[in-house]
Amino acid sequence: MIDKPFKDYKMKTRIITILLFLFITFPMAAQKGGKEVSHYIFPEFTTGTIKFKTGQVKVVSLNYNSVTEEMIFDSNGKHLAIADPMSIDTITILGRQFIPYQNIFYEVVEVLPVPLLIHHAATLIPPGRPAGYGSTSETSSITENSSIISSGKVYDMNLPADYRVNPETEFMIKTDKLYKIYNVNQVVKYFPEKNAAIKEFVKKNKTNFKKIEDMKQLIEFCNK
Repeated sequence: MIDKPFKDYKMKTRIITILLFLFITFPMAAQKGGKEVSHYIFPEFTTGTIKFKTGQVKVVSLNYNSVTEEMIFDSNGKHLAIADPMSIDTITILGRQFIPYQNIFYEVVEVLPVPLLIHHAATLIPPGRPAGYGSTSETSSITENSSIISSGKVYDMNLPADYRVNPETEFMIKTDKLYKIYNVNQVVKYFPEKNAAIKEFVKKNKTNFKKIEDMKQLIEFCNK
């Protein structure tokens, strides 16, 4: 008669202990595995080739930071920016080519007489702080933004989950200079001899000036 209640009590204690363990462990695991925000083009640093204008070639681990707009290399675990982009002819990472122009690297999408390039950029948006009436404080956000950049954390592979990265990708064409192309009129401006044909192509194909495949087809057509 004494043993049964004692066994029941032990069983209940074990069940409560297990439930408490589950409630405590799962939130901690979820917090630890929280989403991290990356501001790099590639998911990880990858072996790439740097071809200098002198003809010298180096093979190093590389990635592109879209917030600082710098090509970053891994030096014994430290992430450093390439100091003199204009000394470089081409950088190749996983078959994708990047060329420098005015100290910023642009990705070459199509190698053509008038090539299509992409300017990879992004704005870092830190978490807002409450400022009353449900709004957030821009001043505190700017301070946090400056802090994470000045501290060097912006060179880490991932940012804290409460930060956001707003991509600002731009398509460019290269003639004597680099020019943004964001609508049909911009394209026609640099291919005036194909004015009517380009407008017909855009209308027929419903070209989206934010989609890479659409832009590749359009610039290929312009170069014919």
